[in-house]
Amino acid sequence: MKLYVTVFSPEGEKLADKIAGLTLEICYGQPFSTGRFVAPRLECHLRHGEKLGKWVRQAFAEHAPILFIGAMGIAVRVMAPFVSDKAVDSPVLVADEAGRYVIPVLSGHLGGANELAEQLAGGIGADAVLTTATDVHHVWSADVFARRNGLHIVNKAGIAEISSRLLLGKEISLAVEGVTGSGVENWRKFLPAGLQMVSYSMKAQKCNKNLNIDLIISTDETVLASAVLGMKPKQYVMGIGCRRGTAYEQIQDFVEKQLNGLQTVRLTDLAAVSSIDCKEREDGIVAFSDRNRIPFYVFTKEELGAVEGKFHASEFVKKTVGVDNVCERAAAAAAKGELVLQKQAGDGVTLALARIPKEILYQRLLDGFAEPAYGNEH
Repeated sequence: MKLYVTVFSPEGEKLADKIAGLTLEICYGQPFSTGRFVAPRLECHLRHGEKLGKWVRQAFAEHAPILFIGAMGIAVRVMAPFVSDKAVDSPVLVADEAGRYVIPVLSGHLGGANELAEQLAGGIGADAVLTTATDVHHVWSADVFARRNGLHIVNKAGIAEISSRLLLGKEISLAVEGVTGSGVENWRKFLPAGLQMVSYSMKAQKCNKNLNIDLIISTDETVLASAVLGMKPKQYVMGIGCRRGTAYEQIQDFVEKQLNGLQTVRLTDLAAVSSIDCKEREDGIVAFSDRNRIPFYVFTKEELGAVEGKFHASEFVKKTVGVDNVCERAAAAAAKGELVLQKQAGDGVTLALARIPKEILYQRLLDGFAEPAYGNEH
């Protein structure tokens, strides 16, 4: 993770040095049961002489978090031209140079600025000043839950409506694809205050647009459009390999080209990126993962070699890394499902896609509701 930091005084520089030694992390998905998660490395990118506006523009282009150590007014004025969409805006924070307060200013929930503020404050002995209503009143937050549990929010305007109702003490009806009958009672045990599970048929929802379900979690975007707030589980894992030193731009361009050709899968559908462990510090892959906010997992050659299935074998790859195929095996290993896109190669990059079985998707989601940090803490 690259944390852009700017200071305006010698005292601010001292605080920046202290922050550079911290371990920070923003959660963008439930942990997978296989593979090893590559925790984002904190890289403090301290501004040195660059024009402030240009520097902030670069941070927003990378969707990277920004910390201003100084007056909040400076932060607000300089970031204003670059604010566009809460789903992709950089998380922006401000800390006073004495290190007493850390304040998230932008993208507190979807970008994780609130989470970063609490970690930064804990690391430097400051107070995190959170102003988002759901945090102040300890109410379940739909967008935080979505970010932490690998859900893509289809209609962002519904976030404010759901939050407003919960803050007023109103109940929110929730329906989850495939959860009916006795399964509803099992889910109800883990839901946070304010959410009421309902049982209904997705097929019936398609036929009747007036069922008035507030929050729907489904893989069917037609169904999601009928809810106040629709959340789509991220269903795919992208296995990836590359030549050593392949630039982030090459990887990003190649991935986008392949997904555009496939048409049925978008970047927002990727629950994880996976590869072999010798690539865990491959700068291009790490940057792709960080900038697209997709968790990165790696496997040993032995783990990849044990994955069952038919894969495109390469003797060259086997001699180089110890297993005959990286991208297909890594995708299948993380997803625990079948390939939907076999090995594609070009510009020094290989990739493949596997779909996570729905039973695993929804079990992971239930685990998310059951985990106090993600759902039932209030």
